Amino acid sequence: MIITNTIKYLGYFTAFILLLLVLLVVYDATARYLFSSGSIALQELEWHLFDVVILFWNRIYFKRKCACSG
Repeated sequence: MIITNTIKYLGYFTAFILLLLVLLVVYDATARYLFSSGSIALQELEWHLFDVVILFWNRIYFKRKCACSG
């Protein structure tokens, strides 16, 4: 029960991080192409958030795959 709830809330957290990542990419691309100003720090933050999303969603995927197969 604790693991199930933890994974559920981890999914919510990951969805929030993904929304933040999308907004950050839109802002960065708009600033770069329309205003000719970009930020290396924002691009680095995008990569780190992307890593968090991949790591956490792997956990959710494998839990659901195991629950469905057996």
